[in-house]
Amino acid sequence: MQPFQTNPSAYFPIDYLIHLFEYLKKNNQYKIITYDNLCWQKNDYPEKQYPKEYNNWNKIKDKNKIYILFQHDVDSVPERTEKLLKEEIRLGIKSSVMIFNKRVNRTELKINKKLSFTNYNLDKKFLLRCQKKGFIIGYHMNAVEQSLHNLKVANKIFNADIDELREIFNIKYFSAHGGVTGKDNINNYSFKYQYNKNLIWVHNKISARFEKTFSDGGINNTNKWVNPSSRSLINFLKNMKPGRRYRILLHPQYYDKNMKPNKILEDQEWYKNILNFDYTKNNFFEMHLKQINKHNAFSFLRKIFKL
Repeated sequence: MQPFQTNPSAYFPIDYLIHLFEYLKKNNQYKIITYDNLCWQKNDYPEKQYPKEYNNWNKIKDKNKIYILFQHDVDSVPERTEKLLKEEIRLGIKSSVMIFNKRVNRTELKINKKLSFTNYNLDKKFLLRCQKKGFIIGYHMNAVEQSLHNLKVANKIFNADIDELREIFNIKYFSAHGGVTGKDNINNYSFKYQYNKNLIWVHNKISARFEKTFSDGGINNTNKWVNPSSRSLINFLKNMKPGRRYRILLHPQYYDKNMKPNKILEDQEWYKNILNFDYTKNNFFEMHLKQINKHNAFSFLRKIFKL
């Protein structure tokens, strides 16, 4: 059983994700990809989920493989991302990592409508080493927040952020951070974008096409439309089909050895399974997917023989 701590921002044991990576790595049916593996075209239609890219992908894909793209949005506590990336390096898994150029003080912006920045201690040398190993380092775009929701100013900030990040990283992709919404529901995803094959918007309003995307984002959202049962990675994995590609969007700040149960999720059976599992004995995903497969097989037999 997981020894619970008092850290308020981590709600899952990091071993849970490590077990996921280990499970996928040893199963040949899964193929882990990054945004560099997609078939980007010179002229495409981002508002239609890049249909030319998707058509070309379908021509070259292996119909027997299940493709998974991992995206990590580094919203806070960058050192947790680094721990996760080190495990991915150990296993030979590559992911797509989205980072801020500057981290906005969300509380100050939301309450006082003022712009200020917080500490955001990225180990840029380590991320650069990851990039050299084939990881993607992209821009987690918060330029609209930085502009205090002025879209004209946001465009200038966006370009400045890209230029600054490109002094170190090969920035080819960006995703819009959720962030604080301003007047008329303007947010980072309200950014005005013209397609550029050298700088592609990949998530949040404009996105590449996937069969389905799993996200742990907004885990503390109490809105009724957020279904806690949809947060189960086991359920997400069991519904995957060969020849399709999927995205798993993770926020690494939620995963740590020091964690405490999330109040919104604590009544969910799948979440209880995660918290109570002994990660030193078996692989979490292998154990639980076997149970699901056995249950499905038995249900199938019951239908045939009317048991």
